[in-house]
This record gives sequence, C-alpha cells and structure tokens, in this order.
Amino acid sequence: MLRFFISAGLALLLGFTSQAQGITVSPLRLTVPEGGGVTALTLGSSQSKPVTVQVRVMDWSQSDGEDVYAPAEDVVFTPEIFTLEAGQEQVVRILMPAGSETDAWRIFVDELPATSSGDAPIASQLSMRMQYILPMFAMSPEETPTPIFSLNADEDPGKCEIEIANSGNGYLRLHGIAVLDETDTPMPVRPALAYILPSSTLDLTVASDCANARQIQFAIDGASGTARLE
Repeated sequence: MLRFFISAGLALLLGFTSQAQGITVSPLRLTVPEGGGVTALTLGSSQSKPVTVQVRVMDWSQSDGEDVYAPAEDVVFTPEIFTLEAGQEQVVRILMPAGSETDAWRIFVDELPATSSGDAPIASQLSMRMQYILPMFAMSPEETPTPIFSLNADEDPGKCEIEIANSGNGYLRLHGIAVLDETDTPMPVRPALAYILPSSTLDLTVASDCANARQIQFAIDGASGTARLE
C-alpha cells in the first residue's frame, strides 16, 4: 500500500478555519482563561465516507531552540477518538483546571488510517492522511514584540540556523518569514511560520550557506518587519 502522511501543522495557522482533504478545523489558535476554564475545537468533514480522528493535547515548551512536547496530564478533553460522517461536525471540549503550571499547549489532530472492516487498514488504495498541529495559550501575545535574530554556523556548509529570541512575557507569532541574500533573492527557510514562547528561543533552518544570508523579513500578526543578519 502507498500511504502518505501530510502535516498541515504551522502552514494552517494563518486563519481561523482551515479545510484540507475535506476536513475542517476551527479555530486554528485557541485561548483558555489564565485561571482555568473551558475552550472548544470544532471539526467537520465534507468527505463522502466516514473519517476517524484522534485528538491529543501536549504540554509545550522550548529548549535549546526546539519545541519540546510532553503529555498534558492536567488537561481534560472529550472526545479523544471519534468518527466524522460526511457533513457532520464534532465539538471537542477542553477543560483547563485552575492552578495549572503550564500556559502553552499543542493540540494534535490526526486523521487515522481508513479500515475496510473496522479491523484492518485498506491496502489497495492510496491513503492520504492529514495532521493539524494547533497552538493553545493561557496567555496573551507580547504587547511590544522585539524579536532578536542571530546567525548560528552549522557544521554542514550547505545550511545554517537563525536563532529567534523572545525576551518578553507573551508569546511571539512570526509568519511570512523569508531570508534574503545579498541580491535580495529569497533563501529556503523552515518553518515559515513560528511561535516563540516567553523567555525562549527557536531555531530556523536555512538550506543555504550562512555567508549569503543578509536580511530576514517577517510579519507579527500582520505588521511587517525586517532585521539585518550579522
């Protein structure tokens, strides 16, 4: 069987609702009260056949320029696994207890493999499965965002990393990220949309030589910015 697993992840965080392969997810960025409370995620399907979905909630932190995930032990949500019929919607309710020490989470929404009889995966057709990775916060965006960018040389001469530091008390959401060389030609970079948690750093990977990187362009919730890379 040929099977492809497609991460919709960060690329789908630009709007409030996204639809891919007949599955809708709304909203794409969730907020819960800082003192605990309830929020909800709505999923729908326009596919012609049932699709099974699994939802997972993970504590989210950042260390050494990378995202770190761990199972969210104190978050209560339901349902975890369910089947969407064509045209049906399912609301997933998420309860955040008061006194939680975590203020950032990732919600993973996975389309599970189709089965022919409820027991065995279908082996005679191409299977395209989607995954959404959504942010959830019990905090506000940084009011005066001042990201700090720095180049980090890599042992591989064909690529480099750009570190983004956030020294504020709120999260930063950068999108439309582009790295330009000395001729203002865009250089491949990933991810092109990034969240940086408070007092944390996140590394961007540039598939080119660091010596050519001169400037980074980005937007923070619609406001454009640029920074020189040294």
